[in-house]
Formats: sequence, structure tokens, C-alpha cells
Amino acid sequence: MAKSKPKRKTRSDKFPLTLHNTGQFCKKINGKLYYFGTDKQKALQRYLEQAAYLHAGKTPAPRPSQDWLSIKILCNLYLDHQESRAEIGEIQPRHVSDQILLLKDFGRFVGPNRPVSDISTIELQDYRKRLIKARKSPNTINNGCSFHST
Repeated sequence: MAKSKPKRKTRSDKFPLTLHNTGQFCKKINGKLYYFGTDKQKALQRYLEQAAYLHAGKTPAPRPSQDWLSIKILCNLYLDHQESRAEIGEIQPRHVSDQILLLKDFGRFVGPNRPVSDISTIELQDYRKRLIKARKSPNTINNGCSFHST
């Protein structure tokens, strides 16, 4: 029997990322270019963490920092949970879209990249006063000032 030649390894078989002109490692997935950083090992680690999401066409779940959690990340985690509740019919999709608008407004008010631990009770009260001044409905005011899962 004739032995067949083993398949020749290509560059992509050895390392899944490509070095871009910007100095960052990247990968084209579903027609879109994703960047993973300049350090080869850290870029590979980031890629491996996000690969399943990206190849499935989903946005990778945000990973909070070890030290603090930002308002933006917390709001996104909360909205992911609410969207999953809407998918199974536990809440209405309209409720989720209302919450998206409220959380974006709240994020702009306090700053999306601020640590959650830095938000004071006074700031929450000021935000509530702002909603009242804007003549929002009592239901909107209560939803906007008590972000909790029902």
C-alpha cells in the first residue's frame, strides 16, 4: 500500500490569529475583523475566551474587572438576563426595550464607565428628581429608579 503524504501544516493551523499592520493580533470571523491586542499570548487567550460567541455570531459576554464593576457592564448583564426572560415569555419584550432606554439614560447621567461602588444614594435621588422634572410617568420613574428583577 502506498503511504499518503500527511497534510502540510499552514500558518493558520499553527496560530489562529494574524498580526495586523496596527501591531494587534486579529481574526476575521463571519466577514468582520476582530482585534485581540498586541501581546501574542494575551491575544490568543482573549480569542479563545471569545471564539465560541464570535463564531456563533453573538457578542461575547462582558467580563467584569477583578477590581470593580462598571455601570455599563452591570446594565448589560442585567439586560441580558431580562432578554432571556422575555424569550421564554416571562416578561414582555416591550418591557425590555423600555428598560434599555432607561438604563442608557441612567448610564449617561452617572457615567457608563464609573464603578458601581462609586454611585451614591444622593446621585440616585438626583436622577429620580430629574425624571420627575421631565414629567415622566410614575411607572417610568419607579422602573428607572429601582432596577430590579420582578
